[in-house]
Parts: sequence; C-alpha cells; structure tokens
Amino acid sequence: MFNQSFYIESNKFFLISLGSDFKIEDCLKKDMEIGGTYFVVEEEKLLGVFTDRDIRSSNINLKAKITQSKSLWQKEIIQLKDREIMNLDNEEILNLIKNKCSNLNRKKYPNHIPIVDDKNVLIKILDFNKLNTYQSQNNKKINNVGIIGLGYVGLTLAITLADKGFQVAGYDISESIINKLNKGQTHILEPRIEEFLERLKETGKLEFYLIENINEHDAYIICVGTDVVDKELDDRALKSSINAISKVYNPKSYIFLRSTVPVGTSRNLINYLSLLRKDLSKNEINLSFTPERTVEGDAFEEIKNIPQIIGSNNEGALEKAEQFWNKVSLSTLLCETLEESELVKLTNNSYRDLRFAFANQIGIMCEKYSINAHKLISKANSGYPRDPIAYPSPGVGGYCLTKDPLLLNQSFKENKSLSQLAREINIDATYAPIRAIKNWILEKNINTDSLRVLLIGLAFKGSPSTKDTRCSISIDILKKLLEINVDEIFIFDGADAELPGNLDQNNVHNLGSKLLKKNNLANTRANVILILNNHPANKLIKLSTFLAEAKYDVLLFDGWNQVGALKGLNLNNLYYRTIGQTK
Repeated sequence: MFNQSFYIESNKFFLISLGSDFKIEDCLKKDMEIGGTYFVVEEEKLLGVFTDRDIRSSNINLKAKITQSKSLWQKEIIQLKDREIMNLDNEEILNLIKNKCSNLNRKKYPNHIPIVDDKNVLIKILDFNKLNTYQSQNNKKINNVGIIGLGYVGLTLAITLADKGFQVAGYDISESIINKLNKGQTHILEPRIEEFLERLKETGKLEFYLIENINEHDAYIICVGTDVVDKELDDRALKSSINAISKVYNPKSYIFLRSTVPVGTSRNLINYLSLLRKDLSKNEINLSFTPERTVEGDAFEEIKNIPQIIGSNNEGALEKAEQFWNKVSLSTLLCETLEESELVKLTNNSYRDLRFAFANQIGIMCEKYSINAHKLISKANSGYPRDPIAYPSPGVGGYCLTKDPLLLNQSFKENKSLSQLAREINIDATYAPIRAIKNWILEKNINTDSLRVLLIGLAFKGSPSTKDTRCSISIDILKKLLEINVDEIFIFDGADAELPGNLDQNNVHNLGSKLLKKNNLANTRANVILILNNHPANKLIKLSTFLAEAKYDVLLFDGWNQVGALKGLNLNNLYYRTIGQTK
C-alpha cells in the first residue's frame, strides 16, 4: 500500500573494492553517506564489513591498503538473505536481527545490515536505526487524545474515548459550551449523555478547555463542523483547527480528521500544516481521514458498532490509526489513499439523499393526480422482493444529508451530477405543506392572515430523538409561514427542541410539552396542523379529540403518515392532506 523504505539501494552507498588503492585513512576522510560503515566487495560479492569505530579502536597502520585491512573486518557479519526476509514484516525483521546479534553475543546492534542473495551478492543495506526508531514509534500506544470541536460529533466521541480509558481533553472556541460541560451540562440531546459526563468527570479522564489552551497529545481528532457556503466548503474551521494543532504538533503525534470534507481536503490540510511548520517535512506529518458515521440519537452504540473507515498519508499513520480505532470500533476498513476514504463518506450520505429524492419525486408527481404517495409506495413494495422503495417525506433535512451531496459535487465539478439533482428535488419536496396550504385557502376562499398554524416537529428528524434544528425543513416551513403572514404559529417538538433566536417573534409560540396538557391544544384554536417530523411523541397529541370538538374547518398535513387513521373518523371539518395529496 505504502512504500515506507528502510533500505539504501546498492548504488547509493560507498563500496570499497578489494583491489583498489584505497587506504584506511581515506575511510576516515571520506564524507560517507552510509554513516561510518564500510563494505568490502569483489565483483559485487560481499567480502567484509568494518566501521570507523573498528578503525579507531585498532592499531592498524592508516596508510595500509584495503588488502592489508582484513584484521579490521568483523569476524562474523550480521547479514540477511533476501529470501529469508521476503515475507517478513518490520517487527519480524527486527526480531531476526536481534536474534542474530544475541547468538553472536553482540551487545550493540549494527547501524547497517547488508542484504545479500544466495551468491552473496550485495543487493541493498538495511538502516537498522531508522527501522528500529520507526517501529518503536509505531508501537507506542495512543493514550492521550485531544478532541477539537465539541458539537454532536466531537462530544459523543470524547465521552466514548474517555469511557474506554483514554485520557481525553475536549477543545472548543465557545466559552459557554466549555462552561456548561465543566458543570456536567450538555448542549446536545443524546440518551444518557449527562450521566456519562457526571461519571467521567469524577474519574478525571475527560476535561474541557478553550482551544487557545491546547496541550500536547498523542493524537488530535478534528471534529469541527464543515459548513457549505454557495454550495462549496467553508474551510475556515478546519484551517483554524490545524493552526491550533501546529503550535503543539510533533512528528510522533497523529491527526485524525473526522469532519466530512470534499475529496482532496485532507491532503490540502497536510500542505497547510507544512506551511505553518516549515521545520516539518510532509513525511513527518501523520494524518488520517477517519470520518464520523453515526446517527444522532444512537451515537454511543454506532461509534462502537459501525466499521470505521480509515485512509492515511503514510504507512505508519495508517497502522497507528488502525490500532487506535480498533480499540474504539468493532472493526475497521482500510482505504488505499486519503482520497478513497473521503469519497467513501460522501458516497454513503449522497446515496441516502438520492434514494430519498426518488421517493420524493414520486410524491411530487402524485400531486398532479392527488394520490397519497405513502399508500402508493406501500403498494409498490408489497410482496415485491426486489429493491424496496423509501417512503417520501416533506423534504430531507439535517446537517449531513443537505451538505454532503454538495461536497461531493464540489469534488467532481467536471461530472454530471445526480446528487445535485437529488438535492433540488428534496428542496422542492420541502414545500409540499406550503402547497397544501395555498391550495386549501384557495378552495376555502380565506386569507393567510386568518391562519393559526400548529407546527408539529421542529427538529430535523424525530427518530431517533434529537433537538438539532440545523438544516431542519421545519425551520424552512416556519420561515415561509412568516413570509406569507399567517396570524399565529404554535410549535410542538417531542424533544423540546429550541427555537432559533432569529425566529423568536411575537406570533411564534414554542409550547413544547405544554401542548400535551389539558385544554392547551384547544386554546391554540389552530385551523392548520402540519406534522413535519416522525417523533413518537407526536402521537401523544390528542388530535382526534381536538378535531371532534373544533367548530371550524381544519387542514391537517400528515407529512409522515403518522395519523392517517384520523381520515377514517369521517369528520366533516377535517381536510386531510399528505405527500402527493396537497389538494
């Protein structure tokens, strides 16, 4: 996979021919690339080996020619046959050399080991110190980890690593996040997360700091968000992370990039770090792309159970990353290059978005004939054993699925893009509830300023439960409702997701669990109800009672087919709509 070489080819070291006029004193004068080890050959065959140390510890006449120097030659040469190391790994070769030295009672390992064939022809030389140093570094375990970025991805990983016994420091730019975490409070919703925080705080295995206080670690894991601006990556957070790491990085450290990025970004970050640290060669930068693949609401299980993708810029980084992540995940999948690993992550999420786009395209087509798309796809799947079709929804939200297809497009601008088309279809599907509202008010001949809307589901998804409203289609719908000047908007979210500050207006009321209390639903006097995510708590809302008692017409848009049974109640005031049936 990688060509990490510890060998010096035969044309790159100094050979002394037995019949030459070369004198011993010339060895001491010569600026030897091989570093003080001299190989005597005749017709390419190895005859003897000696070092400058052998010369200085002897009484030999420095004017003597090589033919007169046999007293210097090591009586027993530590050498390796090319065929005996052909199938050995680095560790096995080191052990073989050490065993040979032990058998000859050598207390000091030679700097350079000749490799010969069966005819004793010198082929190449092994740099023992270089191999031993590399292997020692590779065998050193990663124990102390710095996590950069304490959003959903970084915090759940930090907790997981600390729970597995690693010493973890979490870093973020937000002082409020650091203060909350140090008090055992969290800004994200994940089952048992505050229980984990409280327990790990007592062990001292997990600490939190502002990024300017970054310390030295065995490994740095970058988990910052990768925002998209004008359909392309905004890499400022990534570069800021590399800037912070550059102040403490050393060649024995490792960098794991967990943030989703366009193909080629990992290698660009290596170049960026080498510009910041001109004392480092690119070979001394160990960076692996190890993407996050978890779902919000089940992160602690999925970090352990979903195979970890790994791609690295050198063999040592790959081996170390594999060792590390095998302690975290049940399995790892090694990629040939950084670029392959980046593309694997983008492929997963872009395909999911594409698959949902097909279902949503069917939903949009169904609108022409007012066909319930959920029922249609259920019939298409029923008893048919091949390739079940996903069910439609009012768009596709969330931080990953709305972003990753765009990063894939950015990586391959020269190609036609299904993922770009899928994004456009899913955006169009987002506004199916708005189309249903517009069709209904035309049918009823009423104005938008008479609408009192109950919006059910604010987070981008309902199951598994999350409070995350980033890229939520509910937020897009809420903005559109404000734009068309509806009278009042009431919000219920099963996870009690918070309303973004810029939408906290006088006619927007985030009721949360209060809506479930007696009379609170009736008091909204909502005449439009939109079910926009699939949280199980949505079914706790007593819509049947509300609709039966309402003395006015109500439009109900059931985006996730959660309350289709209400249609069977034959309520004269209920106007049931869903994906495909927007009028």
